[in-house]
Amino acid sequence: MFQSNNGKKLTRYGLIVLALTISLVTAVLSKDEPDNTFETLDTIVLTHPSQAEVLSVTDGDTFKVKFEDGMVDKIRLLLIDTPETKRANTPVQPFGPEASEYLTELLHGQTVRVEMDVTERDQYGRILAYIYLGDEMVNEMLIAEGLARVAVYPPDVKYVDQLRATEKQAKSARLGIWSIENYVTDRGYDTSVTATPTNKK
Repeated sequence: MFQSNNGKKLTRYGLIVLALTISLVTAVLSKDEPDNTFETLDTIVLTHPSQAEVLSVTDGDTFKVKFEDGMVDKIRLLLIDTPETKRANTPVQPFGPEASEYLTELLHGQTVRVEMDVTERDQYGRILAYIYLGDEMVNEMLIAEGLARVAVYPPDVKYVDQLRATEKQAKSARLGIWSIENYVTDRGYDTSVTATPTNKK
């Protein structure tokens, strides 16, 4: 009788230990699994195209829009850089006014499609995006006209190859910014260059 009771106790203790062990292993495994809930939601929000009405143009690569939900915000075009016209302590750069005028004529009052890449906003709080007017990407249109250079800031590189190919064509044709020798640099625009433009477009 004594041996039987001890056997039952050992069996009961064994089951308790086994249950605790299984619970502990399950908890550890669950903790190690990443929770992608918020990452997935963020990805959906940032990459889903939206419609917006263009309210005003600030310069060649920045403008103000009103989204379908009524939110008003500023957009900075991704992967491009146009010459400066309104930066503090910076003189107006060649082809900056032309870029602003082109963008104003192209977009003011228009409804555009907004597509984002990886980064939602820049350091100034502006939305970073690729903008489409119909089927045409506005970012690429500015490059094609010789009014902007390709400016790469990883991780937002979704269309970099496409835009570089367009830039190559504009450069070969010496359009706009490319008409001034050595004006375009990897860091922006060298306003010390005094060569006369050969082709303004």
